Amino acid sequence: MRLFDDGVCSGEFHQRNVSSELGACDPIIPAGRAIGGKSVTEHTYIKGTCEAGGGEPIGEAVEDDENAVTFCCRQSYIFEE
Repeated sequence: MRLFDDGVCSGEFHQRNVSSELGACDPIIPAGRAIGGKSVTEHTYIKGTCEAGGGEPIGEAVEDDENAVTFCCRQSYIFEE
């Protein structure tokens, strides 16, 4: 990301790599400085690295005739033309 003093991006005053992996703030000094233009180039997609996890059953299934509940599923409504 590059920041400029003017709207035609000729007076650059700040440059920084931006990434979702970098969490650090990068303050503009002095605070309140006007930004005339900005530019972001060289976009790169980096595939995520999170592995799926969880989903294993826990606890136990026990018959309970006093609190048994039956669920009935209705057919989907299909609209014909």
